[in-house]
Amino acid sequence: MLIYRSIITRLRASHILKLVYMLCAALLFVPAVAGCSPQSMAQSATATASAKVSPTASKTASEATPTEIAAPAGTQSPGADATEGPLPTPTGAPPDPISRLNVFKFVIAPQVLVKRDMLQLIPDSTLEGIMTISEPAEAITQETNSVIEILAYDTQYRDWYIPWDSDIITGTASPLPGANRADGYNGGDLLHNGHPIFVARTTTLDGKAHLYLWSWDSNTKKATPIKMVPAAGKPEQLSFDADLDVRVADLNDDGVYEVVADNVSGVLTWKWDGSKFVPAGPEVQNPPATCPNPHPTPGCPANSRQ
Repeated sequence: MLIYRSIITRLRASHILKLVYMLCAALLFVPAVAGCSPQSMAQSATATASAKVSPTASKTASEATPTEIAAPAGTQSPGADATEGPLPTPTGAPPDPISRLNVFKFVIAPQVLVKRDMLQLIPDSTLEGIMTISEPAEAITQETNSVIEILAYDTQYRDWYIPWDSDIITGTASPLPGANRADGYNGGDLLHNGHPIFVARTTTLDGKAHLYLWSWDSNTKKATPIKMVPAAGKPEQLSFDADLDVRVADLNDDGVYEVVADNVSGVLTWKWDGSKFVPAGPEVQNPPATCPNPHPTPGCPANSRQ
């Protein structure tokens, strides 16, 4: 009786091991079942939970909140293991790196892989991966969070790892097209300076759109947030915000992309000045929905009448 009380107490104390303990209790008197003790199951669950930590705090996946998207343990080479020391170096013929790639090793529930593209971000023989990930909130009144992660292949240990991931941004991410397609741009040389630019667009609960940009350095394997100057002369910020939509586009076909924000009142455009995005001009006002004057006037075309 004491044994069963102990089992029930542990079941209540550990939500993660609930199903495991039930199986062990059912097979308690079967000698052939090895390794199904509470101690071994606890070690397994601990290893699984500690495999991924928040990019902003060293918390286990079971402790992650909607404001802290869990990411794989460390943005370091897979050859380093915090608990067991250096991993053994594989021998034999090297495998195809793509055959070793499992993106869901880096995504844990309830995270959602919004988009994944393979791009040449580092001058080597293997493509790198850019992943856009969103994590739904626990309640519909809470904001979803998103993050960009870069995957690189370690040729020594023959495994994939994350050299860089972005700060957590607010909102549900959109699956932007990668630069590996004709009309794509995410991860492309949008500023025409040799540095790939990562783009993330999110939508928040208030329906507004937000755009974030990072400039990638292939030597350091790090990306730096790109700043913008608001049109109203406010301090520099890291996000472009819009009422309806915001995106990047090469408006004058010079290879350097602009940022275009569509608002209820009009359209705002930013251009790159070499260090940040600055307003390209005053806001272009949207024409009124109807024109009280039957004759064409500026901002009120002839075919827009009451």
